[in-house]
Amino acid sequence: MEEKLKHIFYEMIVFAMIYYLGIKMFKDQYLFAWLIFNVRFSLIMISIPLLLVLLNKKVVSVFMTIGITLGIFIGNFLGNYFREISIAKIDTTMNAQEIAQLHLHKGFYIMMAVIFTSIILGIIFQTRENKLNINNS
Repeated sequence: MEEKLKHIFYEMIVFAMIYYLGIKMFKDQYLFAWLIFNVRFSLIMISIPLLLVLLNKKVVSVFMTIGITLGIFIGNFLGNYFREISIAKIDTTMNAQEIAQLHLHKGFYIMMAVIFTSIILGIIFQTRENKLNINNS
């Protein structure tokens, strides 16, 4: 149990650092501001890897923590990039709905894709580790 608590502590440090960066350095960035505003979603998202540690799915937990961290940064900055490209396509012949759609930030979707990809990778590696442990027993 002490090992699990250490692991949870380390993951909490990672999430605390992301939160700190979000409120201090990136508070004007769309995805960071959205995650800080939507506290319930953020808490649920970071509680899943912590729960996975308690369920002896440490590898999946690590991959998910990495995925959340990378997903926030990649989603925010790629979302900004794609939004700028979309806004550049606006012309005077477009209606209000088309213009509004081109202003959308895709960062959330990118973040979720990174997180889900990391979860799938985590499950694959966790399964391989479990098979290796069974074969070595």
